[in-house]
Order: sequence, then structure tokens, then C-alpha cells
Amino acid sequence: MIPQAALFSYYRKENSMLALLSCRVIEMSLDNGFSKYSPLAFVFFSNFVLGQKRFQEANKFGKIALALLKRFDEPSLVPSVYISYYGFTAVFFEPLQLVAEQLRKGMVSLFSLKS
Repeated sequence: MIPQAALFSYYRKENSMLALLSCRVIEMSLDNGFSKYSPLAFVFFSNFVLGQKRFQEANKFGKIALALLKRFDEPSLVPSVYISYYGFTAVFFEPLQLVAEQLRKGMVSLFSLKS
């Protein structure tokens, strides 16, 4: 929970700090193996790259995040990853009907989480 909170706090406060933190988590993931929080780092870095107008790269990082999310099957991360990827990056690459459906799934999974 702490890595997720840290990523969200940087996401809201300072976008360049988010990129640095995401890069560090990605680097640690590549060096030591992926964790359940790796998808968050990849999707947040995808959003940063998208802000740099590097659309193809942003999509690749977002797809990696989705693949890692599927691999770890961590329901608590589904809303964050889906909303971040489908809400910002996927709209440039996927049909809007698919994007809307995945955003709906993200929101449904958010409301179905037990606190």
C-alpha cells in the first residue's frame, strides 16, 4: 500500500517526481524481479511519456503495465492501472467502445474493493 500511496502523492504533486519515482521502481523491478507494484510504475511512466508526446512509447509502457497486472492478478491495482492507461493513453490507440468498457471495468472494480 505504501508504494501505491507514494506514487499517487507524486502524481498529484509534481509530474517530474512521478517520472523519477516510476523509473526507480522500474529499475528495481528489472534488477530484482517484478513485484505486484510494478504495473503502477509502468502505467504512471506511460502517462509521463505521453505528456512528452511520445505516443508509441507511452502505449508500449501501458501495455507492459497491463501484462504485469494480469500476471500478478492483484485486484486492488486494477482501478489505478485501468483508469490511468485507458483514461489517458489507450484513447489514442484503441476503439473508443473498448476504452469505455475498460474504464467501466476499472470503476466497477474500484467500487467492489473491500476497505
